[in-house]
Amino acid sequence: MNKAGRAKKSVCSLGFTALVMCSAVQADDCVRSTPSPVFAAARKDVQAHIFTLKSDHEAVERFKLAPGMQVKVEHGGCEYFVTKIRFEAPELFAKTYTDAMAYETAASLLRTLNNARPEVGFDLGLASETLLAEARRKRTPKLDHELSIQGDGVPPLQARIVIDAAGRARSLGYLEVTLFRGPL
Repeated sequence: MNKAGRAKKSVCSLGFTALVMCSAVQADDCVRSTPSPVFAAARKDVQAHIFTLKSDHEAVERFKLAPGMQVKVEHGGCEYFVTKIRFEAPELFAKTYTDAMAYETAASLLRTLNNARPEVGFDLGLASETLLAEARRKRTPKLDHELSIQGDGVPPLQARIVIDAAGRARSLGYLEVTLFRGPL
């Protein structure tokens, strides 16, 4: 092997070692505990519940909330405690869509989830009220706008909510909401 070949091999080995070391440091620095299911499969409003652990700090829950309403809950984060909820249903935004409707619909769906008494780490009732207040305060609230959930924690651990996306695709309506708090 010539000098150039040895140099490339050494650089690649050094890069791989640094990558492994950085990954190990990041994993050890995660203060979030291992997620567990927050929606009880035994409740009559939660049907076909599946919980999948992805790593020591990430998990996915899937279930049906009502006939046709699919819910996916992603738990994650290290520095921040993050829960992302995606709702999908054929009738969601079937007739029309506006960002204001997304706020009202998200508020209603979070209230419905709250009735299932989840141990999600956020007050879904207060999150719902926050979205409704923003929809009333602004005629045209915008998606991807971070809102503090008043009454659910204090800075820097005050809960916040964002409607990430909403609309229709492939004959399904969808709505994605992220709740988070941190840094932890």
